[in-house]
Amino acid sequence: MDWFDLIIAMLVVLAAITGWADGAITRVLHVAGLAIGFFAMVALAPSLSSRITHGVARPVVALAIVGIGTVLCGIAGRVLGGFFSRALHTIHLGVVDRVGGVLVGAASALVGCWLIAGLLASTTWGSIATQVQGSAILRAVDSVMPPLPAVEQRVQTLLRQADFPAIFAEVIAPTLTPPVALARLPASRSPVGGPAGVVKVFATGGCASSSEGTAFYVRPTIAVTNAHVVAGHRHVFADGAPATVVAYDASDDLAVLRVARAGAPLALSGATPARGQRLDVVGFPLNAARTLTPAYMEGPTTALSRDIYGGHLKARTFLVLEARVEPGNSGSPVLAGGRAVAVVESMSASQPATGYAIPVSVVAPLLAHVGTRGVSTGACVN
Repeated sequence: MDWFDLIIAMLVVLAAITGWADGAITRVLHVAGLAIGFFAMVALAPSLSSRITHGVARPVVALAIVGIGTVLCGIAGRVLGGFFSRALHTIHLGVVDRVGGVLVGAASALVGCWLIAGLLASTTWGSIATQVQGSAILRAVDSVMPPLPAVEQRVQTLLRQADFPAIFAEVIAPTLTPPVALARLPASRSPVGGPAGVVKVFATGGCASSSEGTAFYVRPTIAVTNAHVVAGHRHVFADGAPATVVAYDASDDLAVLRVARAGAPLALSGATPARGQRLDVVGFPLNAARTLTPAYMEGPTTALSRDIYGGHLKARTFLVLEARVEPGNSGSPVLAGGRAVAVVESMSASQPATGYAIPVSVVAPLLAHVGTRGVSTGACVN
């Protein structure tokens, strides 16, 4: 049990004690007020905090909006509940009301911690995210709860400072243990490395801030990147050359670009790398030059995931990598023997050396529908 579990246990006990004092009616209306405030503020927070472009301030503002709004609505529900609770005591149902308050208090505390943990698990504050992922209590609760509400994922993206999308619909992200290669993962990268068919993507126009990522050619004028790199933008460039988004899939976080300048296509391979196999991630981390980052295959995992807007829910398969994935690596090819086997999508908030990639088998159907005209890039995600 870690310190996060200890905090949860203390909150549950405290909620049970105050539930006895408040009674079921007061506690139910208090929880209802908290729930209304939480979901209303979660829906409102992205539109307000997305106006702030400072990366560190955005998650703080998003959490403040959610926290303050939730508390105020909870207070309103508690006041209303107190009125009805006093009425029950006048007809001698006070003990029943108190026992119900204990049960409602404890259960609501567990659910509340689960919802809050869903937000904290996606923060770039690594120590907090690590504690959430290691919580035995949250793991047990998460196993019996439905996927996190869709609206919560919109705030998760803000808490990750919009570098990567929150890709899992559960609080506890799937992991593969034990790591097979972390101890031998090199600390250094190779700048100006990797094939020339890997290009930097710059997207602008239409959103509060521009976006950068990586793409790689799969045909002489066709390149693949992540949908979240170009989402909402009107102007896209690949290594400075104008590019048109000709296919866009928010569900699998993929986009296909038709680039005005031809490039050298990478060979694709649908084979799943063996566990522990040495791989390479090629991209432009932290706005650097083309960089080759060493990686190792941990294995495939399947989990419930929402689209980049926190909407459509479906089961997706990811390749879990031991790799130091950084902002700018979105859309990077994962190479095995020089062939692209996956597209980098995100990194773990709790394990900085863990990345998640989309198998190239998911890319093939999208390439089959590539046209010559541009398509909509949807709404902004940052």
